[in-house]
Amino acid sequence: FMNTQYDYNSDNFAVYDHMTGEFCVVYRHVIKQNDVDRAFLKVRKTVDFTNWTEFEIFKDELGNDLVCGLSPSIVYNPTLGKWMMHSIAYFEGEMNLVYQTSDDLINGWSSPVGATKSNNFKFWHQETRYCGGHFITIIHDLDSDTAATDGKGGLHLGISLDGINFEYSEQILGTPYHNPYKASISQ
Repeated sequence: FMNTQYDYNSDNFAVYDHMTGEFCVVYRHVIKQNDVDRAFLKVRKTVDFTNWTEFEIFKDELGNDLVCGLSPSIVYNPTLGKWMMHSIAYFEGEMNLVYQTSDDLINGWSSPVGATKSNNFKFWHQETRYCGGHFITIIHDLDSDTAATDGKGGLHLGISLDGINFEYSEQILGTPYHNPYKASISQ
């Protein structure tokens, strides 16, 4: 690409599409061109862990390439009968946990909507899973502008019945563990 300052993949995660029987590996493809960052969500799928599809780009409700926030994760919400994507993005002037919904895993994602905010920490990365009728999220807290180098970031647990209204714990892991960064959880 012309004037490309960087081009990389990050924030990978897996999701099982129970509607198609496919195991999906999803990742952010980040490109910075002409001082503008854009992060697209891409997926490759398999049914046998040997043969993989070519990547597909997630699409929004209008059919445009979906530009996503930091650290996305996707779960199926059985109450809504929809897929939910949680990520961290600027929302109402600050970094926050946001969610989007879609009837299809790849296409038709809604615009981001803010989930429950927290006054106790700054959102940086997250992972959300659906377990035992609850949405469980682990939030990486960016509790200073230099947390990536000064060891101040920590982890918080969030629990929700609907994937929107979360109650957050006090810090569950942090100093003196020196910035645990992005955690992962399984179900």
